[in-house]
Amino acid sequence: MPGEPRRALAPTRLSATSMEIFAVAGLLLAILGLHANLSYSVAQRRYEIGLRMAVGATRAKILRLVVLEGVQLGLTGTLIGVMVTVAVWNHFPASTALWVSLGVLAVLTVASYLPARAAANTDPLVTLRGI
Repeated sequence: MPGEPRRALAPTRLSATSMEIFAVAGLLLAILGLHANLSYSVAQRRYEIGLRMAVGATRAKILRLVVLEGVQLGLTGTLIGVMVTVAVWNHFPASTALWVSLGVLAVLTVASYLPARAAANTDPLVTLRGI
């Protein structure tokens, strides 16, 4: 029968599709979590960022400061995730872990750009006046 191999692969396809959906959902949650965490951090450090800019920090330095904070958070989460995955699943290929980690870090670096841009656009005079 022509449809027989297709029917035999249906459970495997369903499992692969489910894994893809959950992987994308996990990546979106990581992006949203990092963005929210950095946005909150920038809001809490508004006075500090304004002071840094008033003393002479350039927008590029502020941008780099916040993006590096996001990369550090992302790197920590990625390392913990890889360690847990390797500990739980012994057959996890190292090359897959490397590529997934690099992909997640690249996406999280881009996600940390928006809060960093907001921090770099801080007006030091307005911030220091407390308005």
